[in-house]
Amino acid sequence: MVAWREVLRALKVPIVILGVGLMGGVVGLYFSAQAARLEAAIERARRLEQQRKELLKSLNAIRREIEEYRSRWSLDR
Repeated sequence: MVAWREVLRALKVPIVILGVGLMGGVVGLYFSAQAARLEAAIERARRLEQQRKELLKSLNAIRREIEEYRSRWSLDR
C-alpha cells in the first residue's frame, strides 16, 4: 500500500502548479473587471465631452443672438 506521505510528496508539484494557475486566473479576472470599468469610464467621459461641445455651440449661438439684438437695438435708437 502506498503511504499518504508519498502520495502528497508526488502531488506537491502539480498542486503548486494548479494553485499558481488558479491565482493567475483570479488575477486575470480582477484586471478584466477593472478594464471593463475603465472602458465604461472612458465612454462616459467621451459622452460628457460631446455634451460639453454641444452646450458650448448653443451658448455661442445665444451670445451671437444677444449681440445681434444689442446691435439692432442701438441702431434703432
